Amino acid sequence: MRLSHIIEGEKGDASFDLFTVSGTQPQQDYEFNSNTLNIAEDENEVTFKVIKNSGLDSSSKIRIYTEDVDAIAGEDYTALDETLTFSSQETEKELAINIFDNNEVDGSRSFNIKLASDESDIIFNESIVTIEDNDVDFSYELDISDTQISENSGQLLVGIIKSDPTDFETKVRIKTTDDSAVGGTDFTALDEVLTFAQGETQKDITIDIIDNSEVDGSRRFTLVLESESFNEKYADEVITITNEDGIPEHATPDDKASGSVSGYFTLMLGALCFIRRNRKKNIKD
Repeated sequence: MRLSHIIEGEKGDASFDLFTVSGTQPQQDYEFNSNTLNIAEDENEVTFKVIKNSGLDSSSKIRIYTEDVDAIAGEDYTALDETLTFSSQETEKELAINIFDNNEVDGSRSFNIKLASDESDIIFNESIVTIEDNDVDFSYELDISDTQISENSGQLLVGIIKSDPTDFETKVRIKTTDDSAVGGTDFTALDEVLTFAQGETQKDITIDIIDNSEVDGSRRFTLVLESESFNEKYADEVITITNEDGIPEHATPDDKASGSVSGYFTLMLGALCFIRRNRKKNIKD
């Protein structure tokens, strides 16, 4: 390149300080089949897939490696750092990482798996793996003062009790399942993960009970406590919502037992006794 620089008719000095050449280079896009993986520590290994979405007309390479979060490579899992080669038209590879069962109560731990360019620090995708501790020496239970509640009571108070404190954070899932009572119609449905901090042993929550002002008898739903990830059930409790809106047209034995029609039968019994007493009096007269 030549630069001519003229100042007031005389030739002067000039130079280029920087050349920038810009352009685009096709890049393959990579991802994991899931960005969150959960594995019990006694399951030995976690499997996953690396998926290549573009650039299928040529072979390519990508770096895959693990990175500690609170899980420790060599103690909780086997570290990984290698280069994957995708041949032309190859779209996925399945891999596995060993998980160690350390027989210690140390709570859930996590590590990251990352996909990066094999030539630079560009990160294409990452997935977090959570190792669930299977050596727990605690459990959870529900604490409910009365499992039968009137629909006009407004709220149901629920206590969640952890049997023993731990020096690490733990989580438990609490949810409702419909029966004759329906979430959104008779009560506010719930599906939530509760986090117990280090040393914490109790949490209280409330479930809204909906007064629908309809004569519909007693209805039931179930409250369930289970593991955050593996649906291992700790406890469940059937909650009965009693009706306070009068006598159902077709009362069931459950309605009678709940007291929703007991007033009606008490009234009828009183009336029968009154008639019987009057008949006896008339016969004597």
